[in-house]
Amino acid sequence: MATVTKLPSGKTRVVIRRKGVYRSASFDKVREAKSWALKNEAAIDADFHGIKKKVQHAQLGDLIEKYNDETPTRGESTIKTRRSWIRKFGSQPLKQIDKPFGRRIVAEYTKTSEMPHAILNLKGLARIIKWGRTVLNLDISEAPLLQVIDDIKFSGHKMHYAPRKTIMTEEELQAFVEFFRNQGRKGNFDELLLFLADSGMRIGEATRVVGADVSLDNRSIVIRDRKHPTKKLGNHQEVPLIGDAWEIAKRKVEAGEMGKLFPLKYPSQRFVNAGVKIGLRHCRLHDIRRLFVQRCYDKGLQPHIVAIATGHTKLATLMTHYSDLKVDDFHRALGDKK
Repeated sequence: MATVTKLPSGKTRVVIRRKGVYRSASFDKVREAKSWALKNEAAIDADFHGIKKKVQHAQLGDLIEKYNDETPTRGESTIKTRRSWIRKFGSQPLKQIDKPFGRRIVAEYTKTSEMPHAILNLKGLARIIKWGRTVLNLDISEAPLLQVIDDIKFSGHKMHYAPRKTIMTEEELQAFVEFFRNQGRKGNFDELLLFLADSGMRIGEATRVVGADVSLDNRSIVIRDRKHPTKKLGNHQEVPLIGDAWEIAKRKVEAGEMGKLFPLKYPSQRFVNAGVKIGLRHCRLHDIRRLFVQRCYDKGLQPHIVAIATGHTKLATLMTHYSDLKVDDFHRALGDKK
């Protein structure tokens, strides 16, 4: 990581100490210094690994497909996003990954969405290009795409979405349950919603858990490879099952269902489509997870206890994004009647 220092003269000095190599320079602007550092760090890495493989006729789509083949991928949304990259930008030559290409990506996504969405896609593509540079030893660099992100930042555009704090009400949950129950389609989507509301799982976790991991003695289930800030694989966590979640899991296991408890495809999209039909288009599946947290607080559970079920490693995240506590909650916790 380069060291950037503001000099008394007003200029910005950047120093690189990497793999035994020392380089330094001064610039008028911070972003120029960071851009220089990214390029030089990439060049030092190239020299360290030997002569880079020349990128002749390879295209970005080829690299994305190879990345999919050689790295573990979870989640339908991730796969769908990468397919869209191949469809929109797959023909881009790898030797022409430059700032104009980065600006074309921004223009493509800002036609129908906001700037934060374009930035997320830029970062995703930059991650794959970095993988090609470091793992496949290709003569490419993600620096131009990162420079476009810096340009957006300095131009004053909004960089991040405002955090969503919508908590589904019990009435809204019941409306969705009734809708799917009346559909009568195979898959028991109504049971999935009740399971989520009493387990606090993410939708990707609920559709991945299997009956073989349910413990009837402990009233619990093991979530394999649960989301974690640093452990991408191997983070297996045993979580408690209560209420409808326990009853549903118990019935399925006793009936001999040892595979996936909810083998459903595209549940998030199905939920959104249902919301449009019943006049609740603002609701998302993840809002049920927030409802679970609110239920726990209403029962007097402390955040560190709730985290056992939700899997949060930082209680600040749980308190900031998953709760909507008000003055009434304070009085209720003290037993006061207001």
